[in-house]
Amino acid sequence: LIYEWAHKFSELSLAYEKIDPKRWYESSSAVFDAFCRILENNDFEPMRRLLEEMTSTHRFPGISFKESQQSFSAIRYVFFPILIGKYQGDEFLNILFQINHAIDRIIFHFSDYFQKAHEKKLKIYTDELEGEVKKRTLELEESRSNYQILFEEISDGCFVNQGGRIVFANKAFCEMHAYERKELIGKKCDKLIADDSRESVMERFYQHLKGIVPFETYIYCRQDRNGQRFPTENRVKLIKYNGKPAVLGLCTDITERLE
Repeated sequence: LIYEWAHKFSELSLAYEKIDPKRWYESSSAVFDAFCRILENNDFEPMRRLLEEMTSTHRFPGISFKESQQSFSAIRYVFFPILIGKYQGDEFLNILFQINHAIDRIIFHFSDYFQKAHEKKLKIYTDELEGEVKKRTLELEESRSNYQILFEEISDGCFVNQGGRIVFANKAFCEMHAYERKELIGKKCDKLIADDSRESVMERFYQHLKGIVPFETYIYCRQDRNGQRFPTENRVKLIKYNGKPAVLGLCTDITERLE
């Protein structure tokens, strides 16, 4: 009977064919015995222990919940041909009811254990994911802090030009133009360029945005808030800033070099 039952549910899915037959037969035998205990003595405890073990240890990886339910349901095909030949009328219906009731109880409890095991696995995964997110967030914060320190400490003026306006500026860039940082953010870039350099510098900016010149070094005259002009070397690169095209620049005062 056990062999016939195992053969029946092995026909339900190819996944069963990948399991070691000896191991599969032993498990089928244990489940079959527990099923008989339910029919004979209404003793569900052996089946309960088996179901809990099967779901908690993932005894048969690759077997879906639906396929497991079908395997329990397939036990009907073993019993029914035997019962039809031995019982009739109300007695047959009574035994049929007991078998169906037992199978329904098994599937219900198996579903409950499966759900609990799934929730436990999901919680472990969620906890691990949260830990990984916290770790990555900390790493990003440290990385951001390091870059912030780098940009603030370098002597070159660092800025980001997006849409013709300053959207990022370090301390050196602010000092080079005699502005406070809050005054520079959002300011039009052409206001920081001397008249005789403005047209050529802005033309270069639009070429960078189009990708014609992704990286370039050039010299121009900057203009601070007091209208003073200073020769400046600018090294610029096309980047993405907050998901949009922008130009990252590093500018160096070259007054002493020229002198």
